[in-house]
Amino acid sequence: MPVIPPEGTYTEAELRFIETQPPGLWPENQDSNFGQLRKVLTDEIQARRDEIGMIAAERFPDTAERYLSLWEEMLGAAINPSGKSEAQRRAVISSRLKYGAFTRPQRDKIIQEFLGTTTGGAPAVFGPSGIPILTGIPLYGSPGAVETLYRVYENSGQFSYTVWIDSANVPDVTSLTRELSRVTPAGISFTIDTTHTGTGLIEWTNTARGMAPSGWWMLDAYSDSSGYGNHGTVTGSPTAVASPGLLLCATSGANGAKTFTGADYVTIPDHAVLNTIPWSIFAIVKPNVLPAGGSYSFIWGNTNAFQNNALGVFGTGPKFLARVAGVNSGEYLDLVGTTTPVVGTTYTVAATFDGVTLKLYVNGVLEASQAITFVPSKPSGAKVIGRFVGGGLNWNGGIDEVLHFGNPLSAADILYLHKQSRNTL
Repeated sequence: MPVIPPEGTYTEAELRFIETQPPGLWPENQDSNFGQLRKVLTDEIQARRDEIGMIAAERFPDTAERYLSLWEEMLGAAINPSGKSEAQRRAVISSRLKYGAFTRPQRDKIIQEFLGTTTGGAPAVFGPSGIPILTGIPLYGSPGAVETLYRVYENSGQFSYTVWIDSANVPDVTSLTRELSRVTPAGISFTIDTTHTGTGLIEWTNTARGMAPSGWWMLDAYSDSSGYGNHGTVTGSPTAVASPGLLLCATSGANGAKTFTGADYVTIPDHAVLNTIPWSIFAIVKPNVLPAGGSYSFIWGNTNAFQNNALGVFGTGPKFLARVAGVNSGEYLDLVGTTTPVVGTTYTVAATFDGVTLKLYVNGVLEASQAITFVPSKPSGAKVIGRFVGGGLNWNGGIDEVLHFGNPLSAADILYLHKQSRNTL
C-alpha cells in the first residue's frame, strides 16, 4: 500500500475532485501518491461491498446502504485531513458529509421521524435501521410540523455540528441523542442544545455560517465573516438602517444594515473563492429609490463591465434582476423576475448559476429560470456591493447580509435563508 501523502502533497484540484465524486468512483490516477491511495481504497471498498452488501441486504434490507457507507467512512479515515489548511479541511469534510454515512437528508430523516413518531412522552422504539417505529398518532400532527422543532447548525471547519431542539415539545431527547451518536461518522462531533424554544431556535449567525459561504458581509464594518478575509473598503458614507433594521432574527445581535445613497458602495478585493462557476448570491434589501425605465441599480456587481455575475433591479417594470455574462463582448443574460419592488419594503433576493441555468428568487420563491446559450465568463477582479460599473447604476436604499457561495444553492436552501432572516420557522 502506498504511503499516505504528507502535508502539502494534496493539490487543490485533487481536493475539489474529491468533493464532486463518490468514494466508489475515484479514477485510477497513477500520477500522484494520493491517486494511488485512492485506487487501493477503492479496490478495498469494492471487495468489501460485495461481501457486506450480501449480508446487509439479507439481514437489514432497509439499511444496506448505511452499512456500506459506514464501511467506506472507516476506510476514508485513512485520509483524515488532520493538520491541513482550513480550506483543505472544508473540502474534505464536505465530501465526507456528502458521500459518507451521515448525509444531511439522512440526518434530517432521523430527526424528523424520531420527533414525528414519539408519542405521549414515551421512549421511542427503534427498528434495525435505528429509525423510531413506534406507531400511533404523531404527537406533532403533520410531518411538516416537525421541522419547526429543531435546527441543525454545522461548522465544517471544526468537523462539528449542533442540533438545537425545542425541549419543551420533545419528550425523549435522550433517545434522540443516542441514535444520532450511533450514526455520526468518526471524526465529526455533535452536541444537542435544549435551551431554545419557538423562534429562539433561529440564530442567523449560525444559519449563515452553516451554509459555508465564500463571502459574508454583515455590513456592520464591511468586514467578511466567512473566514476567507475578503474585507471590503467603503466609498462614501452609508448610514445605519433605523431600528428594527433589515434582519429580523431576535437572536441576531446588533444589526449592521446600511443605507446607501446612490453614491456609496463597498469594494471587495479580488479572490479566487469569489471567481467561481457555479455561484450563488443572497442579500436582504430595502429600496429607497428605484431606477428609471431602461436603467439599473445593482446590489452586487463587478468592477469589470459585464463580468459574470450581478444582482439588482431593472428600471423597466421595475423588476428584480440577475445577470450572467459570456466570454464574448456583448453576451449576457438579464433574467427579470415578476415582483415589482416597492420603496420602503424589505425583500430577500437571491440568484444562482450552475454553469448552465440562471435562477432568480425573491422572498424565497423562484421567480425566473433560464438556460444560457453562450459560454459563461468566469468572474474576475474586484466585486462591489451597491454598484456595478460606471455611473448611475448604484443602489439607493438599505442592504444587509450579502452572502456569496461557490455553489448553486437549492430552492430549499434559498427558502431556508429567507425564512431564517425573517425570524420564521
